Amino acid sequence: MYYLVNVIWDGRSAITEASEISSLQCIRWDRTQDWSPWNCIVLTTQEAELHENINDVKEFYSADFITKVTLRHISARIQFLSLQETEDSVQFTGEFNEFNETNVLLDKEYVKSFMNIDSAHVKG
Repeated sequence: MYYLVNVIWDGRSAITEASEISSLQCIRWDRTQDWSPWNCIVLTTQEAELHENINDVKEFYSADFITKVTLRHISARIQFLSLQETEDSVQFTGEFNEFNETNVLLDKEYVKSFMNIDSAHVKG
């Protein structure tokens, strides 16, 4: 959690950039999805209360803000990729498989699929 809050989110609220750690919460970005490092957002307690009542974040927030959050989610996916790949490997095969991280990260279609990003938020 320390890494997620302080490195990925710079120890600040995504909305106001407030940095008082005791007032920050790491909650789900999209409440219809499970919490994960790539489906969370750091907000103040008051912002979090409001955010939890939003039905569709894509309709509520501006495109620029969604892009800002999406970039943080991409960073989190990359940073925590080895944990997810290890868990998936053990869960589905019962053994560890060799994983060539370089090829995966350079394969644009794999990254789009893995990130579950619609083409409106991806350039190139």
